Amino acid sequence: MKKQIKDCEYLVKYPKPLPDPTYTEALAMLVAFSLTDGTIAVKHGKNKSRMIAQFYGEKNTLIFVADLINTVYGQSPNVRLKKHKNEKFNCYVIEVGNDIAEHLVSKGAVVGKKVNETLRVPTWVMESGLRLKRMFVSIFWTTEGSSPLLTRHGKTSKMPVLSMAVATEKFTSDFFEELSKIMKELGVDTTIKFKERDSLDRIYQYIYVNSDIDNIIRFYDDIGYIYEEKKSDKAFKISCYLKAYRHSGNTKCKRYAEEIEKYGYKKGSERLGITISALKSTHYNCKKKKYKPRACNSFPTFIEWISSREEGRGVRLEIVGSTTSKHKVQMYNIGVDSYDHSYLLASGFDNFNSFTTLSNLVYSSFIYADNVIDEEINPRQHGAVHIGLDFNVAMVSAIASVKVADKLVLFDEIMLENSNTTEMALEIKRRYEGMHVYVYPDPSGRSRKTSAAIGVTDFTILEQQGFYVIAPKKHEAVQDRINTVNALLCNANGDKRLFVHKKCKNTIESLQGQVYDLARNAPDKKGGLDHMADALGYLCLSAAPMNQRVAKQKITGIM
Repeated sequence: MKKQIKDCEYLVKYPKPLPDPTYTEALAMLVAFSLTDGTIAVKHGKNKSRMIAQFYGEKNTLIFVADLINTVYGQSPNVRLKKHKNEKFNCYVIEVGNDIAEHLVSKGAVVGKKVNETLRVPTWVMESGLRLKRMFVSIFWTTEGSSPLLTRHGKTSKMPVLSMAVATEKFTSDFFEELSKIMKELGVDTTIKFKERDSLDRIYQYIYVNSDIDNIIRFYDDIGYIYEEKKSDKAFKISCYLKAYRHSGNTKCKRYAEEIEKYGYKKGSERLGITISALKSTHYNCKKKKYKPRACNSFPTFIEWISSREEGRGVRLEIVGSTTSKHKVQMYNIGVDSYDHSYLLASGFDNFNSFTTLSNLVYSSFIYADNVIDEEINPRQHGAVHIGLDFNVAMVSAIASVKVADKLVLFDEIMLENSNTTEMALEIKRRYEGMHVYVYPDPSGRSRKTSAAIGVTDFTILEQQGFYVIAPKKHEAVQDRINTVNALLCNANGDKRLFVHKKCKNTIESLQGQVYDLARNAPDKKGGLDHMADALGYLCLSAAPMNQRVAKQKITGIM
């Protein structure tokens, strides 16, 4: 008889807390606040004039602003209630004096009505690192951006509409183009539009987050809403919905490919209940990644999907079997009563129980919150670049890292489709010209060539570009590579020595998604996640081995 687990309380959000902002980051957010929910005015007295800066909003918002002011200026301003004749217009306000106001203006804030001014993103913000830019842009979306909407032209949509508008009397696109550039650096694509729509001859500039599913998820995960709880919670739920929708679309593509492989187009289309041309078109586009896979039309709307996952309205989980692993850890196979057999972990990540479980993940030690960083890495400050390389004609893959004490930090990745070792070597040299480059390739490259003249191997191609080439004389066991990567991600003592920058999206996807092919008891090669994972394995096994036998390897090449 099946054992019953108590109902889960879905979508209980445990957000990763933001690190305390530095002085410069806090200043950037204060400037962003002053350009949105703040004003700087000049008060004229009998003897002299002075500036004041005011910030408006809900109480919790202004407590956050007060903390920023304390970080930058060492003052703790009061948050007071500003009453209005009509109580519904009551709001909280912070007011600070001349010195702080003048300093904010010198850093990019504007004096007086913003509608009369030409807004610009301060130059010092444009030249800062990605973390500061993320905080600056997030304040704008939090204060001025629309709440995530799931309607388009009055109809329910599965893709949310995200927009932000600024009114101005001067026609200029500089401000939104600068915001758009920052968002592009953060991995989010946008579109800018203009409209004249009021009697005051004001121009409304709009910036939209492009409605591509991956793009919107990146917006929620990498920019988001820093302090506005309602927007943040809604964005969290919609992001989880979109990830489930994307997973369903990817599963559909995988199923179509399996049907074609087993039965061919004619019988496969009959089994799937679609036309041959529709099957061919979808399969071709999925292979070429010309469009993002769409779930079936029967996939529920957001309201339908969320209704069974709201807190207190949980989905029933059942234990349908259990076993004890070699590490004496009790493992459970859990059945999930929901549309796509998924449930959300406390961390907010969606676990797709029917397809990927902890027991068959290759890199089970990888935890996004622990192993992914967003601090900028300048490899030239570390003296050398260490690169794992996987040879393959269909896809040559490389992952670049630096060593920080006993840790490996992955900061860049290269994937060249239908390429060869020569092209990859030239690309590596272009990116890291003048640096010491250590390459850790597939050992088979010692005697093999991907595409080269007779007698020229992959190793000699790399050596001709001046790289150090480091590899064992023969292949180590695949499981040794996997164990090394997992141990670096997090070992039995909880030590973490492998970190990856969030811009290395293909590497992160491989670490999160590669599973074992249970029929072969080996990592799955069909999903396309093996290329970057193999490159990482070669790097870790040679650059940070778990045993000295592997560490003793021949180094070839010249510098």
